[in-house]
Amino acid sequence: MPTTQSAHNNLKAACLTSGGLDSIALLFLLVKQYKSIYPIYIKTNLNFEEAEIYYLKKFIAACQNKSIQPLTILNLDSRDLYTNHWSINHVNIPDYTSLDDSVYLPGRNIILLSKSAIWCALNDVNDIALGHLQGNPFPDASQKFIDKLADAFSIGLNCKLAIIRPFVNLSKAKVIKLAKNAPLNLSFSCIDPQLSEDKIFIHCGNCHKCAERIKAFNEASITDLTIYAKSH
Repeated sequence: MPTTQSAHNNLKAACLTSGGLDSIALLFLLVKQYKSIYPIYIKTNLNFEEAEIYYLKKFIAACQNKSIQPLTILNLDSRDLYTNHWSINHVNIPDYTSLDDSVYLPGRNIILLSKSAIWCALNDVNDIALGHLQGNPFPDASQKFIDKLADAFSIGLNCKLAIIRPFVNLSKAKVIKLAKNAPLNLSFSCIDPQLSEDKIFIHCGNCHKCAERIKAFNEASITDLTIYAKSH
């Protein structure tokens, strides 16, 4: 895995994780560089979060790695911000052929990182790891912004914090290859979760995120064990 630029030491890091491919791959691989990894999920009450948390807990349990600490779930309700957004009202969810801009949530990284940074300051953790990939087009994912945000957090919280992004020069397919030994079938990337006949969350197979996932597994030439409600 690409090396991180730690703010303090390689003993502890927080991993901001949604349970999707990129963040669970990062969680899985960080154990090579840190003695303790603290997975953090920020619950903002979007439509797909129940499914993400369900699989994230299963993934952490399946890893059986003592370096990965119990999941921390922090609440920060965003429904008053994204009132008419598809992630709240479940209308016009970006489909298989939609562009990246269609899944944009303004300020999403600001929301997630702000509460994570405060948790880190209160728990003596100096590094926050994100699974951002190469070519992320959104303004709050630019390196300039991330660097300035880390500086602002360090000043405002009176502790040295670093925001590390080991995958920032990698594609999703390359990340899958790096984490091929992880239980990737227990990651969850779908923004329109469906229920199987036995009432288990499964990927819809028709949304923008499912399209990214399917394409990445194909490019990586690794068998995709994901169950999709619809196949393409």
